[in-house]
Amino acid sequence: MKTPKEEKILEYEELISPQNILNLEVKPPRGVHSIKDKKIKSISNYGQNVTFTYVNESKETISSSSRDDDVIIKCALFYLRNNKPKIL
Repeated sequence: MKTPKEEKILEYEELISPQNILNLEVKPPRGVHSIKDKKIKSISNYGQNVTFTYVNESKETISSSSRDDDVIIKCALFYLRNNKPKIL
């Protein structure tokens, strides 16, 4: 007879087996939209400017406060999470 702790360990081992991990469906949390939902074709940067290109080939450029990669990523993520496209 196995102890409850051993049973839990077996459950976790089964959950993290390669077969189960490959079959997991990852769904975004509620309220999270993908780049496709925002109709963005590409995101690029040059220096501290970030350019969003939409599927209709219109472009929108924003500027970050510095050229640091982390600051540029924060700026782009903030824009994606909080702003609606101005040109469509």
